[in-house]
Amino acid sequence: PSMMIARDLLELTFLFDDFTADKSRIEKWRTLAPKEYDKIFKPWAIRDRLDQRDGFTGKKRAEIYKLMSSVAGHPSPAGFQMLLRPDGNYRCGPFFEPKSLDACWSELAKIAIQIGGHFQEFFDLTSKETVVAKVEYLELQNGWLEHFFGKAAFDPARIAEMRALADKLPDRTAGT
Repeated sequence: PSMMIARDLLELTFLFDDFTADKSRIEKWRTLAPKEYDKIFKPWAIRDRLDQRDGFTGKKRAEIYKLMSSVAGHPSPAGFQMLLRPDGNYRCGPFFEPKSLDACWSELAKIAIQIGGHFQEFFDLTSKETVVAKVEYLELQNGWLEHFFGKAAFDPARIAEMRALADKLPDRTAGT
């Protein structure tokens, strides 16, 4: 079940990424008639649009979605391998097998860092609280990326500039 949730979060990540590319799609997503909605916002349509935007030809977004579906969303041999215990027996949760738990945590961490990156694009940067939240997110993201990939996504000088901007903005919570 946790991998199915991870797959849903992955789809949400792709949707947020699509919204950051064209914010007018948010209103369309909310209001389109079902027939038009299916043409534009089916998961495969979003993945294809993002791959085209980014110049990706390998269909990696579709591959990870398919992998998550096969191990968690639909009965499959790969999915049953996640239920295989070291003693050779299968167990259908709840279970705490390190192999499965590590795989799930790893995928959730990758998705969380992506969805946070897309979500923070919608922060209103006119208040101290939202700028501070964005700065803190970027610092955490940089730390995570440095730890796992040896490379930060954002220039620390840019983050310091944002923190300085936050210091100049009014504090909405002052006096409450």
